[in-house]
Amino acid sequence: MEKYIVSGKNFCIEFQKEKNCAYISGGYFGEIKLSKAHFFMCEIKDLKTGKKQDISSLSNWESVLVEESGEYIRFSFSAPEGIRNIRILLSGEKYDDRIEWHTEVVNDNPDFSVMSVSYPTPSLNAPYFDLFVPINSGRVFKDAGNRGFSHDSNNEFVISMHYFAVYGKNSGIYIGTEDPDACVKRYRINAKDNSAEIRVDFFGIDGNKPENSFKIRGISKWQYFEGDWYDATLIYKDFVYKKASWLPEINEDGRPDTPRKFKEAPVWIYDYVPNSEYQRDNMPRTLAIRNYPDDYWYNAPIQLQKELNVPLVYHVYNWHKIPFNVEYPHFMPAKPEFIEKVKKLKENNIYVIPYINSVSWEADDKEMDHEVNFENTGKFGCAVKDDGTNWTFPYPQTTLSGKNVGLVQMCPSFDKWHEINFNTVRQMEKEIDIDGVYFDQVSACIGRPCYNPQHNHTTGGGSYWVDGYNKMMEKINSKKPKDSFYFSECVTEGYMKSFDGFLSWMWVASDEVPAYPAVYSGYIQIFGRLTGGKKADDVEFFKFQTAKSLLYGQQIGWCNADVIYNAEKLDFFKKIVKLRYDYKELFISSYMLRPPFVSSNLKPKYTEPNLRFKSEVEMAQVLSGAWKFKDQSKIVIFITNIASTEAGFELAFDANEYGIDSYTIPEEFNIINGKCKIKGTLAPTECKAWEFVKK
Repeated sequence: MEKYIVSGKNFCIEFQKEKNCAYISGGYFGEIKLSKAHFFMCEIKDLKTGKKQDISSLSNWESVLVEESGEYIRFSFSAPEGIRNIRILLSGEKYDDRIEWHTEVVNDNPDFSVMSVSYPTPSLNAPYFDLFVPINSGRVFKDAGNRGFSHDSNNEFVISMHYFAVYGKNSGIYIGTEDPDACVKRYRINAKDNSAEIRVDFFGIDGNKPENSFKIRGISKWQYFEGDWYDATLIYKDFVYKKASWLPEINEDGRPDTPRKFKEAPVWIYDYVPNSEYQRDNMPRTLAIRNYPDDYWYNAPIQLQKELNVPLVYHVYNWHKIPFNVEYPHFMPAKPEFIEKVKKLKENNIYVIPYINSVSWEADDKEMDHEVNFENTGKFGCAVKDDGTNWTFPYPQTTLSGKNVGLVQMCPSFDKWHEINFNTVRQMEKEIDIDGVYFDQVSACIGRPCYNPQHNHTTGGGSYWVDGYNKMMEKINSKKPKDSFYFSECVTEGYMKSFDGFLSWMWVASDEVPAYPAVYSGYIQIFGRLTGGKKADDVEFFKFQTAKSLLYGQQIGWCNADVIYNAEKLDFFKKIVKLRYDYKELFISSYMLRPPFVSSNLKPKYTEPNLRFKSEVEMAQVLSGAWKFKDQSKIVIFITNIASTEAGFELAFDANEYGIDSYTIPEEFNIINGKCKIKGTLAPTECKAWEFVKK
């Protein structure tokens, strides 16, 4: 038995090597302890029997070798469970505050394939810790070890960035799987019984093939840090700015490839054109289904625009002749009434952007005699599991013959899929006077390991998923009209170069923090929160999410135009939209500061969540955020009272962290013991901003 210790500033990792295995035996990163556990997992497949098995650093290895110096520690694991000619090589580079792991798989066994190997991660424990997970904008689960939390990216919401943080009151550990190529991965997080485990699987390059040797892309970084989710986010931000392949170019005016009118637009709405007889009762189920006149879909947006008196962007569904979720990807032709009314909408300072789905092919489209259909074309390009079956997802809509819809996920490497999407967009832009296109699901869809050996990519793992869609969008963008806006669903970072905007409609969960804007403000337009559907009548929820949109730097809304019919919603909406429009230059070129601490005499309210989220949403009545112009000319502090009653508040932030000494401080503020503070009251539903101007 041999013991090895890697230590640095406020961290220590103890490794134990026995004859046939090695593991972490203890240690700490600040307040967070390391548990006795393996530090990597691997799945291998017997190609003769099809049987898979998990192995780890604690498995029975024929040989385990350790090499250590002042700069590194290296492990070589050979022949797991009697399976010869498979090795896992780990190299940990030592730094003062962290260790960075590189992983290599050497498989010379003709009977086995390495299907995945996890980035090295430790098992953690502490009597109390908070857990940051990069779901949507970022979520912090307080006291996660006692409250419990689990997540599997195969089954649940998309991971938008690639780092985690576990921390106590003052310090903790940052775990970043810092892959500059955004390869396909699977994330599993579990917290219970005062412990936390984070597993990130890298799918094997040439998986399902024998003798597949490869290196994991990027590193696993374990770093000590002081603070909370915001401080961990700054570590990840540093990686992104230095190494990420997906970061677009920006200048003092933000993204040069995004039309300025869309950078300035403060508000979005969505709705759908009423069903035709041919479309039957197939409708977008998540969207609110209401009994409005047939002209509502274009008249209500015009009324709303006149109330707001700002440019309004309209995301339109169901504009096509085919039924929703049926006969995809055959989106053209458009309904004649849509073509006609688009002109009227644009005359009223409304930008019109229709929906298409750019990920899925409906499996039974042959029923309607489409010349190019799934049977003769699509099936050759769909993503394939390692057992040879397709990734097919059921939906509640039905085909003309009454079959339930199955949407098959396409492999983004399929050139014919690129061609179909390119031709669809060009035809839309030629025949309809639109202002852009929404490419549904691209930046929301979980990257799947595809094992079709006929496709032009490595089977299993690699960056081909992101690369494929980015290649498709590069082709589409090459002919993009000058003033058009292209956007996609959710905010998966690897697609950022391809789109002008991301629809953040799922940023409506409990425990949210603005980590994503803290990294990516100015690099892409982020907008929208779903306040409709089952929450359409919840006015408090609407106000809460609308206020948070402003504080997170998002463009406001992605609500239905029927907000015009609700006086309480409309009154608050107008205030937030005006403030967002007044500060449009700030949000074009700024970065988010650590949110100020704000407290109020008003107690939070609670409401049921939207979508598939489970935890009830705690709605603070007074909310605040802080932004600084990138040229350092101003700091702007926003505060909102979403309550219908007056609110007392206290707001504070670290004067040194904000660099307040260089700014003229509004007279209401005082600096006490290094904290810049203000105490006061807000009128019912008041929204305001303070400016700190550079001296």
